[in-house]
Amino acid sequence: MMCVDIFGEWRSGGAEIRWASSTAANNGTEASVFTRRCGTPGAPALVCVHGFPTSSIDYFALSRELGAEFEIFLLDFPGAGLSDKPPAPYRYSL
Repeated sequence: MMCVDIFGEWRSGGAEIRWASSTAANNGTEASVFTRRCGTPGAPALVCVHGFPTSSIDYFALSRELGAEFEIFLLDFPGAGLSDKPPAPYRYSL
């Protein structure tokens, strides 16, 4: 039986960006946000946004299925997945 490290593969194919919160209560606090771009460059764009309390890895299988037809963009919101989890009193908002 072959064991696939889905999490490791997902992480290694991503990148981090710095993002400043626009929520007034966070006073512009910056967080590192995990992003992933996969699929076919130049193909129609597909942006996948996860819900609460999940993360972008929810789209692992879908990104493989649709990667030939789309250029796929994903991220983990602050507080989720591989993105920073700023401590209280940080206000999380989608």
